[in-house]
Amino acid sequence: MVYVLESLRQTGKNPAECNLTTQERIIERAGVTAWPKLWHNLRSSRQTELTEDFPAHVVSAWLGNSERIATQHYLQVLDSHFDKATRQTTRTVPEPMRLDVHGVHKNEETPYFQGVSALGMGDIGLEPMTSIL
Repeated sequence: MVYVLESLRQTGKNPAECNLTTQERIIERAGVTAWPKLWHNLRSSRQTELTEDFPAHVVSAWLGNSERIATQHYLQVLDSHFDKATRQTTRTVPEPMRLDVHGVHKNEETPYFQGVSALGMGDIGLEPMTSIL
């Protein structure tokens, strides 16, 4: 297992009692720009990732907040959520069916509209007749 803050593990200190802003100074000394609100954004990312695989109440218990707080402050809507939603609702459009004047598919003997007798419609079809002006 790889730990991000290995130095905290080695000292045996409780991470809740440590001043983690020291870690931000280390990031800056390394010549890397720290994210704004670093710890909030890290927590938000992880809470969102875990909630993809586990129920929200479980993840909230693990991370020490409530579902309400998680929803208001940490959970994110990701592009992958939108991609997944559009992928699930996208359907392939079938080849257009060619119908004869009676509404019967030319290559088959079954009506295009299930439950409607295409041969019993006569020449007027489904729509009522309108007067010709």
